[in-house]
Amino acid sequence: MPARTHRSRKRRSFRAAAQPEGSRPASGVTLSPPPFQAKASKGPLQREEDPEKEKKKSDFDYDISVLPPEAKLSLGAWGLQADTSAASFGYKDDDLAAKLTYKYGGALTAGLDYGQFAGTAGFNPSDKSSSLTAKYGAGSGSFGWQPQNNLLSLGGKYEDFNAGLN
Repeated sequence: MPARTHRSRKRRSFRAAAQPEGSRPASGVTLSPPPFQAKASKGPLQREEDPEKEKKKSDFDYDISVLPPEAKLSLGAWGLQADTSAASFGYKDDDLAAKLTYKYGGALTAGLDYGQFAGTAGFNPSDKSSSLTAKYGAGSGSFGWQPQNNLLSLGGKYEDFNAGLN
């Protein structure tokens, strides 16, 4: 008979533990937690690594999206990107960035950024026009030429001052 009493006690304590908060247990029943409780481990779940080592390990990266169609590929400091309007190939390091871009049916441009200096040279084979721009700090200047229209353009900007000549 004591074994039967033991079973009924377990059943009562389980019911009492499952009661919602604020309700009072039946008299003579003690509340106790369920017999098994999982404990969280104190150690880290993942190994911590140095971000520099992680960066060096993952030199190769790619990203492809279907809508809108676009593909990106990077191998260390070198990168290649293409979408429905342009394709570009570039190099980017700490202070130096260089990029060559072709817009489909349009211009071929080359760009260079170094510190505060940025420059771009472009050529459009469809209308034989060319352009050259330079920027340093807050100032910038541009030069453009279209031989078919005999059009020459010059421009400049420094902070709030703009100048242009066609």
